[in-house]
Amino acid sequence: MIDAFHHHEGTLCWLSNFAFEFMVHRRLTSWRVPETALSSVRLIVNCSEVTSKGSMDRFADCYGDLGLTTGVIGTCYALAENVFAVTQSPPGESARGEPVDVVSGPGGLWAELVPLEGWWIDRQFRPCPSGYPTPRRREESPANRKVGQIGIADPALLDTYTDGNRSWPISRDSWYETI
Repeated sequence: MIDAFHHHEGTLCWLSNFAFEFMVHRRLTSWRVPETALSSVRLIVNCSEVTSKGSMDRFADCYGDLGLTTGVIGTCYALAENVFAVTQSPPGESARGEPVDVVSGPGGLWAELVPLEGWWIDRQFRPCPSGYPTPRRREESPANRKVGQIGIADPALLDTYTDGNRSWPISRDSWYETI
């Protein structure tokens, strides 16, 4: 990827959170990165569920000496049921973490927001919000929510898969809850 950015003056890229971690590990242990500038990069988007602020910070630290500038790493919430992404962080806005305490509850893991001064590493993690709704989408975060859950209403939300089956519930008022 670094070579492609260098040789083709690439500007945009979407990666999984795993790819951010993998590239940091490869650079630190065995990969020789060419002496190149990443100054052409406008946006590298972490489109995972859950996006990790730590992964993006480590990536920025690892590749900062190649011209990767502050604010080019963003987030989005990619969702197959909605063609592509339903949220995107604004270009140039650095990713921020949202401290949550993950608690077990009915049906899985639930996220409870905690104040920054109350967070401890053992039980809480800091996922990044995945930006703002893209144009024409309505979004809400339920007060009591599962980790990563949002509600979506959008003209691009698919009714069914290609086989005609719907495998996700849509409420009477057209909201789809992601988890």
